[in-house]
Amino acid sequence: MPLARPTLAELKAQVAAELATRLGLGALLPRGFLLPIAYVQAGRAHLVHGFLENAAKNFFPDTAESEFLERWGQIIGVGRLPAAKATGRVLFTGTNGSTIPTGTELSRADGTRYLTTESGVIAGGDDDVAVEAVEAGVGGNLSEGAHLSLASPVAGVDELVVVEPGGLGGGADQETDSAYRPRVLANLAAPKQGGAAKDYLDWTLEVPGVTRAWVLPDYLGRGTVGVTFAADEDPSGPIPPGALVDEVAAYLEDSRRPVTAEVIVFAPLEEPLTLEIHLFPNSLATREAVTASLSDLLAREGGPGSTLYLSHLREAVSIAAGEIDHEILLVNGAAPADVLVGAGSLTTLDPLDITWS
Repeated sequence: MPLARPTLAELKAQVAAELATRLGLGALLPRGFLLPIAYVQAGRAHLVHGFLENAAKNFFPDTAESEFLERWGQIIGVGRLPAAKATGRVLFTGTNGSTIPTGTELSRADGTRYLTTESGVIAGGDDDVAVEAVEAGVGGNLSEGAHLSLASPVAGVDELVVVEPGGLGGGADQETDSAYRPRVLANLAAPKQGGAAKDYLDWTLEVPGVTRAWVLPDYLGRGTVGVTFAADEDPSGPIPPGALVDEVAAYLEDSRRPVTAEVIVFAPLEEPLTLEIHLFPNSLATREAVTASLSDLLAREGGPGSTLYLSHLREAVSIAAGEIDHEILLVNGAAPADVLVGAGSLTTLDPLDITWS
């Protein structure tokens, strides 16, 4: 039975009563010197109770605070994912023969800074160069076609720079407790087994930028393992960019997979979900709530090889804030029905793919 922590008022009363009993007094005088002594002792006991309550909370990983949660993770070999810097390529333009030095600083309109990680030379009017965000975090991600500016002039190089196809991706914030705790608990409940399907899932999720992952045993025959994943925080997500696919593949190949396994890491094929929905009330706020609810459903149930049930689509619309009534008229251009997701595919939803009436 858990011990109920007494309040400060209860402790004051208990200590005062016990002190009066020990001294043979009926009660402590309100203006006497003994009552303040009792209150001081009660206050110190209250602090001890608080310390014990906090210590008890941190004994277990499901309630532990950040510092102690990380201790649990270190013990079982599950570290918190660090923040990662966004990387990618940008296109410089200018006079042929002009040099772009390594470390050239670029800036975004909001002040986010990037540095070139290689040198370049303008030829044919342009040159694409690799860049990396100065600060780690998801805020460094940037969609293709976006513009950056030279922080300082470079001779013969135009001030505006364009982000290349694929964007700047891979930037991720340090893993939060809400994301880290389930990984710690999952590894405690099911420890590593030297290459089980769940091991590959856990290893893939250890790479910054990966938000969801799926493992396909015997993907291309015995001894092969297929791994695909999503990067929901990437500007071009959730389909991961090639650089992140390469990073995951290298991570699994170099330090995780059993020596006899052949791992095939790939980006899933995108299967856009299109819907036609009759919604009441057909307001902007309700449409946004429905779209968010459907997106949440896809994040949970739209993975490779899954079945996206029509009843679940209807439920997702029904639970959206503001919805009173609705009817799903079309799913992927046909009569409403369950959606079968391909084994190597990922269902995505663009708000523009929903027709409202």
